[in-house]
Amino acid sequence: MPRLQVLYGLACEGDFSKIVYFESRENSLPLTLREIIQACREMAGSDAIAVAMIAESAGLVGAALRRSPAFAAPPQPAFEHPQIRQWLSFTAERAYARSLAFLVGVATSDPNSLLNPIVRPLAKDCDIAGHFHAASFSYHPLKKGETNLKEAASGLFELENLQGVLHLLNDERESGAGQSEFLRGACWIGSIAEISAEK
Repeated sequence: MPRLQVLYGLACEGDFSKIVYFESRENSLPLTLREIIQACREMAGSDAIAVAMIAESAGLVGAALRRSPAFAAPPQPAFEHPQIRQWLSFTAERAYARSLAFLVGVATSDPNSLLNPIVRPLAKDCDIAGHFHAASFSYHPLKKGETNLKEAASGLFELENLQGVLHLLNDERESGAGQSEFLRGACWIGSIAEISAEK
């Protein structure tokens, strides 16, 4: 049986209260992660939300682990140059276009939220901060009207080829890759009513 080993993590309990479907209009630009999460937050009517999303990717931007931190202690300090190159690789341009992406994460607009140590602004001049991971799978058309998240996610892991996993980032440098973008998909949204920190 698979077992989960966690160095640190975030767990959400409860049910999703809303399902939202989105699609970029024909001949229009894909939707950015910021635009989608902003709409989800407005529909949830909450400052803090948890989101799961299955969507057709137009390209993902983020960082991937080069090796598992469970096998060896990271060099100190691990997130400074040049040590960070041993642990993380970054997308120089949007990756996994024409794939089916499964995203999970949280977002908040509360500057005093307990989530703030793990969230970052979704874009420049954006008051919403988030933390999202995406698993990219081989492409197949997204089933319209999908409502069962558990069945949809299980189908991806059991039937499709996993291409990669990214911690999504916003790269709005002058020569950066920009934001992750999506063509159409479904979002399961839940308001976060209470946050507790455990050590």
